[in-house]
Amino acid sequence: GGVWRGIGNNNFLMAIVSMWSLLFLILSSLHVVTSQSRVVPIVYTLGNAAPFNGSILTSMDCGMGCLKLTDNIIGPIDSIYDDLGSFFAFSRQSGGGNVLMILSMPVSRVVLYFFNSPKDSIGLPQISITESLQGGGSRSISFTYDDNDELDQNDSRLRNVSLILMESSNVFTINIIFIDSIQIDWFLLSEVEFYNGAVIPPSLNPLVFQDSPSQVSLGPDNPKPSVSISCTLVNSGSFEWMWEYEGSDIPVDRSEVWIADATRTSILVINELRYTDSGNYTCSAKHTTDNTYYNISTQLNLNVALTAAVNNVSAHVSDSSVTLSCETFGYLVNSIKWMKNGVQLSDGKYSVSTLAGDISSISNNGCSTTSIISQLNISNITEQDDGDYICVIQDTTIQETITLHIRSSTQSTSDFTSLL
Repeated sequence: GGVWRGIGNNNFLMAIVSMWSLLFLILSSLHVVTSQSRVVPIVYTLGNAAPFNGSILTSMDCGMGCLKLTDNIIGPIDSIYDDLGSFFAFSRQSGGGNVLMILSMPVSRVVLYFFNSPKDSIGLPQISITESLQGGGSRSISFTYDDNDELDQNDSRLRNVSLILMESSNVFTINIIFIDSIQIDWFLLSEVEFYNGAVIPPSLNPLVFQDSPSQVSLGPDNPKPSVSISCTLVNSGSFEWMWEYEGSDIPVDRSEVWIADATRTSILVINELRYTDSGNYTCSAKHTTDNTYYNISTQLNLNVALTAAVNNVSAHVSDSSVTLSCETFGYLVNSIKWMKNGVQLSDGKYSVSTLAGDISSISNNGCSTTSIISQLNISNITEQDDGDYICVIQDTTIQETITLHIRSSTQSTSDFTSLL
């Protein structure tokens, strides 16, 4: 079969490595090459395998007849599909790792069996394949994924994915890489199969995205400090991703782009959300071997609300001052401005103060909070201060009107009441 297993004796391993070329000639002369026939490896060596504590998986239901992962087991590999027993573990903390394969003949298809549980940061990291050069150094072997359309973000079971090599090889290294933009911390490798045959060029069918919400709305109640927007392809293959905001590159100061499983899903995370982050976000993807981008868009709505403490306020010309108040909550902008009869207030008799309605709720440098209160103080009250005052959230059309009634020294309380 095509299952490869560990060899514990280093001296024996080195002896086999030194004789691999002779074995290659012997086995090649005996092996009948057929289309996509399975190839048995001569030997493999591991680089930087890491101990794994499987306790976080003990409550998982992995299906009928599925064995749970065992703590701290590092090979040998011995499993069948949907039955994960022993495995080799590679971790982000340990810096990834690699597997050097020496095969009896060149292969063009490599199938990896691995445990996939993205919610536990276990799955498929970035993979590269390299081949050593005579005289030192190495070169990359290009490949594309196949079968990765079956990977699921809600998995908790054994999965497999095929690597279709763009050129056949019989001695190469599979490199396991945990790049920053992948939300995977463990790669639990259970089995590898190899197949020879003609190199299969990648399929360049038009890319199709899974259905996803066309709009995401947050606030004004219970504003959250961050949001994630994702896009997933239904195609198999290897892809490159790009995100844009309103047709332009997304600023990197508060945003992160994640690739969920190194294959078909890209996730945009925006931190320190503010009202001005509302808008259209576009996810674009293309085959790594093609230049045609396909895209899908999501409208992000970050809502803010405004209320007046009291919409009708009375004061007397004998009063030294009067205060009007508006409260805004949700995803906030820089400030609230005050106007009277459509004209912004700038006279010295007006002063504006800003208070936090709930100081403990302020987060992300004040970008979001459940409540901020703006107060307009009017001093030296005169009859000319009577009228409509408007508080407006800056850079929006959201506003509230507060009517101020000024009583003169000769106006009775009953006269004022009739105005209300």
